[in-house]
Amino acid sequence: MMRISRYDDEELLFSKYGWSGVVRANEEKIKEIAAEKGLSDFDRDFDELVDDLAKEYTPEAPVLLTDEVSVDRIEVEVARPRDPYSRRRSFGGPETIRKNAVEVTVPVEGDTGFFRVQPATSDSAPPRARVAEDHLVFQVIIETDDKDELRASINERIAKIEKYLNWMRQSAEGLASRMQALARSELEHRKKQLSSADDLVKGLGFKVKGE
Repeated sequence: MMRISRYDDEELLFSKYGWSGVVRANEEKIKEIAAEKGLSDFDRDFDELVDDLAKEYTPEAPVLLTDEVSVDRIEVEVARPRDPYSRRRSFGGPETIRKNAVEVTVPVEGDTGFFRVQPATSDSAPPRARVAEDHLVFQVIIETDDKDELRASINERIAKIEKYLNWMRQSAEGLASRMQALARSELEHRKKQLSSADDLVKGLGFKVKGE
């Protein structure tokens, strides 16, 4: 039996969270993680510690695996066209009709949560798709028998998503070094804070517990 899907269940991408807000939240997370470090955490190579923390919280646009795109034919429910000459707001028949469509699945490498983040540059018509853990899904209604035309419609949707991802990559330029500097500063501060407190306790003249 053919699967039935609603054509309007795709979400508006790149529009839920602001880029600057995501960056600020990640900066706060770096500060929070650094502030939770204990002295034993600094036994490892300090530069590696900085690199790992900075990399984990540096926003990075996901990558569309366009060579692995797959398609399937499905039926979708779309709103029934209204008669532009009719004054009636509704009619007695069903509100939707079924149409054949191509369901396109685009595998993704990276954090798909960033498909909900608006880059610093954008336009007034962001693309739509359903976001899953490791892929995107969108539908293109079959309105033609021309394979080239249908394929062009699919590629156009993919290209629009890629355009937003490129804007996101532009927004992220220079961010890696900024996060690296922040992670280093916060970790150095935390290490100094812990070492100073440790030296103070050891200098009290009492036996240190565990030594």
